[in-house]
Amino acid sequence: MLSLGFAGASFLGPLIAGFAIDGLGHRLTFFLLTFWAATPLVTMLVRPKLLPDIRIKQDAAKRSSILDLLRIPKLRDTFIVGGVLSSAWDLYQFLLPIYAHSLGLSASVIGMVLSSFAVAIFAVRASIPALSRRYGEGHLITAAIFVCGLAFAIFPFCGNAWLLALASVVLGFGVGAGQPIAMTLIYNLAPAGRQGEATGVRVSVNHMAHVAVPLFFGTMGTALGYAPIFLINAALLMICSYISKRSYMQ
Repeated sequence: MLSLGFAGASFLGPLIAGFAIDGLGHRLTFFLLTFWAATPLVTMLVRPKLLPDIRIKQDAAKRSSILDLLRIPKLRDTFIVGGVLSSAWDLYQFLLPIYAHSLGLSASVIGMVLSSFAVAIFAVRASIPALSRRYGEGHLITAAIFVCGLAFAIFPFCGNAWLLALASVVLGFGVGAGQPIAMTLIYNLAPAGRQGEATGVRVSVNHMAHVAVPLFFGTMGTALGYAPIFLINAALLMICSYISKRSYMQ
């Protein structure tokens, strides 16, 4: 349900922003988006007890170092896999609008391309319970990472909105399945009582990717152009797919 919420937001955000930019201009679009940013704040002010207090008291003597989590091979691999999937999502959202603009596409068309990515995410996440029961989390996340790599290898050859939307749908299927499965694996692989710590490590790794990926690939894109960025990330995802296969399927 959490991942479906993210997918729904990823669909509405670019679609609304794209048409608002073409219809209202950039400045008024920022004011329009302020409404969505303010809505949760107003909701929490009106209903401050909407979110329950779920803190659990734990014996301080039983706590141990976060490094212990990194010494668990499958859990460590899952942190890596989740971070690479997060970086793939970040790179797509960062690079796709710039690349599409260079092809002469309007903001509304770019918004629709980004929304096609979100539709694929929503569709695959709605199917995850059934897919997990049939194929298992290990096979599913390995296939998802491979599909992401394939999508990034296709992007440099997409010269119009239809092809970009098709590649975006392929990437959406991969990223959409991979992220919630990574969360599930981290929760299941973490030692008893340390699921919160493991989730925190995952979030930290993902946020490091949020910082590093746009900076690194933005600099590389200025020097080399778009195609090398897509292909390098495709190779990185293929390597990550091998790590996943080695970890979960042997």
